[in-house]
Amino acid sequence: MQIWGVTGGLGSGKSTACSFFKEQGCEIFDADTEAKKIIFSSEMVRQKLVEGFGGQILEKGILSKTALANIIFDNFRNQQFLNHLIHPLVTEEFLTRRQAVKADVYIMDAALLFEARLQHYFHKTILIYTEKETRIKRALERGNLSRAQIEQRISLQMDEEQKKKLADIVIENNGTRQDLKNKINELMQILV
Repeated sequence: MQIWGVTGGLGSGKSTACSFFKEQGCEIFDADTEAKKIIFSSEMVRQKLVEGFGGQILEKGILSKTALANIIFDNFRNQQFLNHLIHPLVTEEFLTRRQAVKADVYIMDAALLFEARLQHYFHKTILIYTEKETRIKRALERGNLSRAQIEQRISLQMDEEQKKKLADIVIENNGTRQDLKNKINELMQILV
């Protein structure tokens, strides 16, 4: 079994790429989804978040997704606090699930793959690279964040040019969904 890490910044098309990998028979571990599950289900994590950020992240004793997001994406220090708490737990879950994978390729879909220094877990790291303005446009089309919020979140992620230097494979995604799908299919034919 090959283990790959797929990464890309906000609006890059990383999750879309992973859906195409899944169509090709790969098993996908969505690190962001798993992180959210851990954040909102673990009492230990809840306690550490309250210790770190105070009661302002609670609403009637329950973690508020909106309040937490506002604090996390406010600055690099807050994001680092959360990441240092959550990344080891997400990585542990990824490794535990690996033992049950039947697919030829097991992929971690992780926006912060390089930031978390996870690349040593993978046979290949794949960056879905998209120009910044295209990323912003795509993120705006989702309708849940303002341009200022999108730009703030992008500023907290590693620069895409730096990620290009770290990635084993870079897939340019400035075209259509079909263009991206074709590139994924070609890559699978080469690597598997």
